[in-house]
Amino acid sequence: MPSRAYAWTRRYLQLCGVALPLMLVLHATRGPAIERAPAVAPREPAIARRGRQLLRARDIFGKKERSRHLPKAERRDGPARADATPENLRLLYAIMAYDRKQHIHLLTMLHSAVSMCEGGLRVTILLYTADSNPYTPKELAELRALCDSCTGRTGGTLTMENIAVDAQLKFDATMQHRKEFLRRIEEYDLFVYSEDDVHIELRHIAAYVEASSHLAQSEDGHKYVLGWQRLERNGIGLGAEHVMWENGVDNYHGVEVGNRLYATMVNPHAGAWMATRAELKAHHKQCRILHIPKTAGSFTRVRAGGWNLYMNCGRRKVLPVRNFQNFLVHHLPDKNWWQRSECAVAVPDLLAHFRGWNERYARGDRSMVCGRWWIPGDFCRDELQVVPAGERKKRFGIKGSCTVWRNRTSGEETITLPNEKMKRLAAIVQAKEDAGSRAAKNLRVVASSGGDGRSISSRRFRGSMLRAGG
Repeated sequence: MPSRAYAWTRRYLQLCGVALPLMLVLHATRGPAIERAPAVAPREPAIARRGRQLLRARDIFGKKERSRHLPKAERRDGPARADATPENLRLLYAIMAYDRKQHIHLLTMLHSAVSMCEGGLRVTILLYTADSNPYTPKELAELRALCDSCTGRTGGTLTMENIAVDAQLKFDATMQHRKEFLRRIEEYDLFVYSEDDVHIELRHIAAYVEASSHLAQSEDGHKYVLGWQRLERNGIGLGAEHVMWENGVDNYHGVEVGNRLYATMVNPHAGAWMATRAELKAHHKQCRILHIPKTAGSFTRVRAGGWNLYMNCGRRKVLPVRNFQNFLVHHLPDKNWWQRSECAVAVPDLLAHFRGWNERYARGDRSMVCGRWWIPGDFCRDELQVVPAGERKKRFGIKGSCTVWRNRTSGEETITLPNEKMKRLAAIVQAKEDAGSRAAKNLRVVASSGGDGRSISSRRFRGSMLRAGG
């Protein structure tokens, strides 16, 4: 009688004789193999995670580049070449610091330039200053250290060129960046000009690139140009807010471009502007925007800051309503809101106004859309005229963004009332400034016989005090 092991072995071989041919038939007739993702995704490297977090560089700044560490000499001294790898966009960033009185604000701007580099942008800064007020060796060392602080792990670079201009140019010095923009237009993808007190961050660049792409693909997109608007802080304690002084709530009008809602404004000045290479070429072809005009007076600075681009180049400035905050740049001195306008508006109030626009727009309501500005009679502001500032102040005693509108046909006028809360806050700030100025006049600056902030031993301390007469 066969053993149990022998019986089981025989049965197994019989089953294989039936199953094996069947398996071969199924294998010959099945479709292409499908790779299945593992149930648990493998943990990605730390560098890859960091690259994804930096504003999703794949979507905003092009294809994601392999991480690489660049030597410091290349990052500081080597300008970006036109044939460099295309994965990281190249930014030419001009800053006008004529008299260098706002050097502390310039440092804040350069800190954000380092963030742009860490985010994958290849940044070249053109720092313009008057030759009558050069940087000290200590200041230059600090600027170089800032440029060297970018690690370059995502392919970004940061270089800086200090360009001294003739001090006799005065306000015309603000136009000199146009020469370099025109000369290097094929070497860079993005161009930014700014005064030395406007804080432009990586998020502003990213938001601009996305919105610019949308305008370029829209039927009427060539009739508009993107830009920024300035905000300031009205304090630093609890209850302080970001405020805007150049346009009141009623100074914004909705326009529809490519099935998106944008806002245009009465006063487009922002002290800064940006353009892609394609936009800058189109602007220059249409209105010679990179030509340096013969001008005189302080308004030259305003023209250099984007006024010609926004008002005299066949386009109108707009800001996307859906992410309006990413087009607001901080005016670092925080002084214009209380010095120049009685109708400053708190940013949270303006954002609430735009949220209402968005909600109504999503429901199909187009009542906030003003029309097409280039078609006579179609734009809602065609019948409205802004009363000049001098007449407005003389007749009504109000200034800044407190706009007075006059209907061209009926002559009826509409007045934007001053913001009483902002007026009270401005009066408080003004009183503090005046008190500080009076106190400062009574303080004499004398040569100090004390230390310079360094440490000494306690045994030397008593001797130094005795020698100083302490």
